[in-house]
Amino acid sequence: MKIGIIGLGSLGNAIYKIMSVFYEEVVGYDNALSRSHNKLEEVLNSNVVFLCLPTPLLSNGRLDGTLITKYLELLMSKNYKGLIVIKSTLPLGFFKTARKNKIRVLYSPEFLHEKKALAEFLDPKFVICSGSEEDFIEFINVLYWVPTNRFYRVGERTAELTKLALNAFAATKISFVNEVERIAKLNGADISQVMEFLRLDGRCAPEYSYPNRGPYGGKCLEKDTSELRHCTSNTFLLEGVIKTNERVKKDQI
Repeated sequence: MKIGIIGLGSLGNAIYKIMSVFYEEVVGYDNALSRSHNKLEEVLNSNVVFLCLPTPLLSNGRLDGTLITKYLELLMSKNYKGLIVIKSTLPLGFFKTARKNKIRVLYSPEFLHEKKALAEFLDPKFVICSGSEEDFIEFINVLYWVPTNRFYRVGERTAELTKLALNAFAATKISFVNEVERIAKLNGADISQVMEFLRLDGRCAPEYSYPNRGPYGGKCLEKDTSELRHCTSNTFLLEGVIKTNERVKKDQI
């Protein structure tokens, strides 16, 4: 089996490296020639193509799936018959449109942390997929080293929302700690002790319970939280999470 990867950022690069351990033929293409290993034509001859493309934030707060659409249309125009696996974070509702194309496409969002990407792709806690049962079974065989009981076939909106929700939840916890820290400073409380008791109680994971960590940022938390905030109305909690984060940013200037 020949594996192709389009998009060699942190996600695509991690998949490329792990796949190269398990498969003899792995080819990767990126628009940035400095990151590209192969020509696009070589990727189009693969049995499976992973799309690991960026979905940046638009001015309306939603994610931009333009690059995903571009390469899906390209693959369709080339009469690609293999399995396409989208690993990028998608705007809510995007995959329904993607499946209308006359191609075999599966959505399997990735939950990698940048510093632990290789280990987490090699040994994931779970793998969720949205697509046909036939494509789901084929994808399990592609990741043959992962135990089959870690794969979950779910609906397309469930797959999209799960990816967004995990990052938005992390952002929420960070904003909560920053808000409690602000209240502690205004009222003369020891924020370090407050958070220590939250850890001892078990309600707050250690990595989210230390003060003075500043605003959340990175490549995913801000844009995924924004997508979840703007994909529907009346998301008051997430609006507060974002406003809290913006205030923390200003306080650091």
